Amino acid sequence: EALEERILLLQQSDRYAIPSRNGTRYFTGIRVSGAPNSVVYMQEGLSGERREILNPETHPHFQFENARLGMYAPSRNGEYLAYQVGKGQTRWRTTYILDVNRRHSFEESLQGVRGSVAWDGTAKGFYYVRYAVPQKGEELQAQLVDAQIYYHELGTSQDADRLIYERPEDPTWSFGVQVSHDGHYLIVSATPGGSFTSMVEHLLVKDLRDPSSLFLDLFQDPTATYAYEGNLGSRFLIRTDLNAPKAQLLAVDVNNPAQREVVIPETEEVLNTISVTKNFLIARYTHDARPLVKVFEKTGQFRYDLSLPNLGSVNGLGDVHEADEAFYAMNILYDPGVIYRLDVASGKSTVFEQPDLPYDPDDFVSKQVMVTSKDGTQVPMYIIHKKGLELDGNHPVFMYAYGAYAWVAWPWYQPPLVAWLEMGGVYALPNVRGGGEYGEDWHQAGIRINKQNAIDDYIAATEWLINQGYTNPQRMIANGGSASGALAAAAYMQRPELYAASIIDIANLDLLRSHLFPGGANRVPEYGSSENPDEFQALFRYSPYHNIRSHTCYPPTLVTVGSRDEVAVPLHSYKFVAAMQHNQSCSHPVLLNVAWDAGHSYGLNAEQQARTWSYVFSFLIRTLELDYGLSSQTAETH
Repeated sequence: EALEERILLLQQSDRYAIPSRNGTRYFTGIRVSGAPNSVVYMQEGLSGERREILNPETHPHFQFENARLGMYAPSRNGEYLAYQVGKGQTRWRTTYILDVNRRHSFEESLQGVRGSVAWDGTAKGFYYVRYAVPQKGEELQAQLVDAQIYYHELGTSQDADRLIYERPEDPTWSFGVQVSHDGHYLIVSATPGGSFTSMVEHLLVKDLRDPSSLFLDLFQDPTATYAYEGNLGSRFLIRTDLNAPKAQLLAVDVNNPAQREVVIPETEEVLNTISVTKNFLIARYTHDARPLVKVFEKTGQFRYDLSLPNLGSVNGLGDVHEADEAFYAMNILYDPGVIYRLDVASGKSTVFEQPDLPYDPDDFVSKQVMVTSKDGTQVPMYIIHKKGLELDGNHPVFMYAYGAYAWVAWPWYQPPLVAWLEMGGVYALPNVRGGGEYGEDWHQAGIRINKQNAIDDYIAATEWLINQGYTNPQRMIANGGSASGALAAAAYMQRPELYAASIIDIANLDLLRSHLFPGGANRVPEYGSSENPDEFQALFRYSPYHNIRSHTCYPPTLVTVGSRDEVAVPLHSYKFVAAMQHNQSCSHPVLLNVAWDAGHSYGLNAEQQARTWSYVFSFLIRTLELDYGLSSQTAETH
C-alpha cells in the first residue's frame, strides 16, 4: 500500500503534449494529474487564450466505461479535428470529426481506421488506412491484413468513402498515408510484410491535381528503406539508407525520379528525422545513443547545433511550414522535461510549458558507459540512480533493453520508476543490437538469425554491472517488455545464475507461433518465421517458451500481461508461466499478473498503473529481501 501510494503521488503532475501548429492555431493535449484522458486545447496565435475544445469527461462520445481518447489530428487550417474513441486500450477505435469553431461533432463515424489521418489541403476531408474490423471476441486472433486507403469527405457516411489504393495480391503489405504540405501530392508509405519503423521499402506518390494520375513508386530498390520528410514543389525530401547505412537526405524530382541530389550527406551520426520549417531543415541525429539536433538551410548548408540540456530523448520538433519555429522537450526517466519553443532563425529557445513535479529531479543522476559484448562489439548503456551512490556491489539493478525495429531506446520518462530510484535502486538501459542506435547495420546485426547478438549484449551489460561494483547476482533483475520481453527472458534462460529475479512484461514468448496472431506480419521482418527452415532453427534456439528446461532452478519470475493486448496476445504469457511453473525445480516463485481489460501497457488509468508497478516492486522487495525505505518519505509527504 505504501508503494502504491507513493507511485500515485509521483504520477501527480500534469502531462503536456508537444503543441502542433495548424494554420494560425496551436493545438495541445493536457492530461491533468490522475486523469485517464487528455483534454485537447486550442489557442489563436502564441499569445492567444488557450481554450478547451474536446474534453472526454463531458463529451457524449466518451460516456461509457473505460472510454479512452486515441489519436487526434487537426486539419491544416485548424478548423476541424479528427479524433478516435475506444474502450480501454484496444486499437480498434471509432473515428469522429469535430468542428472546432462550433465545438460540435459531425454525425458520421468511421470504423477500422488504424493510425492517424492525412487531411487534404482544402480541409474538406482526409485520407486514412482502413482494415476490416474483427467480430466481437476475435480481436486477439484477427490478423492485420488487406489494408486499404480511403478518402473521407466531411459530412458524408463512411459507406460513401472512395477507395484510393489497395494491393489484394499482397495482403500483408502495411500502409502509411500523408498529404504534402502544399496539398498537391498524396504519399503512401508501403512495406511488404508490415513494419513498425518510420522507414519503409516503397514510397508511392500521386498528383492530386490530376484525378487520372497513377501512383509512382519513387524508388525501385527494395534493399533500402525510405521516409518522406517534406517537399519543395516537385522536389521531394527523402531520408534513406540507400547507399548510406546511417541515412542521408536526398532531393528527388517526382517529375524525373532518376534526378537525385544529396541535400544532407551521411555522417558518423545516424540521421533519425527531418523537420521542415518555412526556411530551414531541423535534423535529429543519434550519436552513441545520445541525441543531437542540427539546423540547416533548405539548401543543406549547415547553420548551427542546438544545445540540449542533458542525456535522454528529444521529443517534438515537428514540421511548421508556416513559420520558422519548432517545439521540443528533452526528457529522461525521472524528468518529463520543459517544453521549449525554438526560434529556428536565431537558435534561441524559450520556455513554453514548465511541468510541476512532486519531487526534485536534481536528486538523481544519469550517465553513459560503453560495454564490450561477447564478440568485442562496443555497446552503450545508460545508468541512472540517486546522487552519491557508492559502488559497494550490493545495489539492486533493474535492467531494461529493447533492441528491435530500429528503435533508439532512450530512457524515457516513467514516474513509477522514480520510486525505484528513491528506494536506492539503479536503473540500467543497454542499447543492444537490433535497435537503431548506429543505423541499419546495427539494426540488422540484432534481428532474425542474428538475434543472439542482442541477447549476448544484454548478458554482457549484466556482467559489466556486476564486475564494476554496482550489483551482484543476488541483486540483478532482468526486465524486458513488448518486443524486448523475449530478449530479457532469453537472457535469463541462457544464464539464470546471473539474475536474482526477472520481470517480463506484455511479451511475445512463443516465437515459433507469434506470426500467426494480430500484428504477426509486422514481426516477421524482425524475428523471422518458423516457416523458413533457417529462421526456424534460430528461433528455436532462443524462443523463451521453447527453452524452458526441466529440473532447472530459475530466478523468481513475474510475468505481467494485459488481458486485451492485441500486440502481444496474452496466451504467450499464460502458457509461458504454466510451463515455467511445471518445470521449476526449486521454491522460487513464478507468478502471473493480469491487468484485466488492459491492452499493450500497464493498466488503464493512474490507479491501475500504480497498482501494477506496486506489485512489481513488492515482488522484488520480497524475493530479494530489499529494504525499500519508502515509509519515511511517504510520511513526510503527507
